[in-house]
Amino acid sequence: MLPTWRSSAVMVSPLVLALSIAGCGTDVALGDIEADASDADTDVDTDTDVDTDTDTDTDSDTDTGTDTDTDTDTDECTWEVVALGRLAGVWGASATDVYVVGGVTLSETLVYRFDGTDWNALDPGLGLVGLSGVWGAAAEDVFAVAETLVVVRYNGSTWDVFTLEFMDPLHGVWGSSAGDVYAVGGLMGPAVAHFDGAAWETVAGVPGGPLSDVWGSSATDVWAVGTASIVHSSGGAWASASAGVDVTFVDVASVWGAGADDVFAVGEDSLLAESVFYVFDGSSWSPRDLGGLALSVGLRAVHGRSADEVYAVGVDYDTSGGAIVLYDGAGFELLDGPFDFPLSDVWAAPTGELFAVGDEGAVACR
Repeated sequence: MLPTWRSSAVMVSPLVLALSIAGCGTDVALGDIEADASDADTDVDTDTDVDTDTDTDTDSDTDTGTDTDTDTDTDECTWEVVALGRLAGVWGASATDVYVVGGVTLSETLVYRFDGTDWNALDPGLGLVGLSGVWGAAAEDVFAVAETLVVVRYNGSTWDVFTLEFMDPLHGVWGSSAGDVYAVGGLMGPAVAHFDGAAWETVAGVPGGPLSDVWGSSATDVWAVGTASIVHSSGGAWASASAGVDVTFVDVASVWGAGADDVFAVGEDSLLAESVFYVFDGSSWSPRDLGGLALSVGLRAVHGRSADEVYAVGVDYDTSGGAIVLYDGAGFELLDGPFDFPLSDVWAAPTGELFAVGDEGAVACR
């Protein structure tokens, strides 16, 4: 069963802009009253009894209604909108420890850490450098990449800044551990760098076009995607690995997996002017039919909790706002919410919460 989603007003911090839609219903119990004009005294007593019965019915109806509403609330989602500026990446150690990054190069650097109540600003000391992606090995071991060939690492109190050798913007970062991290990007072609726990080194020989995202199930099962590109590393050389789908005209924007045999990628086909949603089953990729959503939304990022609960976010072309699409393993659902701006990244907490970021800040389902 697909979850239901509801927007309601909340207050998180002075930064929060809460948008809400709330509904409530009232049940009215109606009793049948019979009047007998030939016996006034009896009728009065009878009416009194009926009133008593009506009170009892009201108590029962009220209790039943309250129980039903409570059960429904546990399955619904409360959305919070946080105006933080232009954000590009989100990652969390838990639902009460979430990092978001962004900013605009030559204008600002944005980093916020959510503690379950407030969004606290952090300063990596980069000056006018926008960050484009974030991933953490632990709550206080977090990596972020910039479009100016910079990687930063945060240990909970201080930042280390690494400048990479190649002159290409970076867009994505992921690792199997703190000593095995990949940063990907590119301008005219692919750019990949690897961190071994001590230093970053450029990875040569990666095929394809500029890369936008990276994810793996282990140190020997790593995927990267980008312009006309799906590439894979089994711990050694990188190779093209788009068997099953034609990505010639596709900007593959994001990749994530529930496991080595359940990998998902999203993006947009420039030739057909429609979004794509690909699934890898361990041997080859195959497209999934988005139906009308293929033309009405542009997908930019993907993340999930399992193979049958995968979220893809992007832009809703009908409203020029954000879009969040849920894939349940069989079909797709466009979620309702206060997504008034395009979204660029998403992170699904294992405990059920959902965080997405975009052009004007963050939206959180908690």
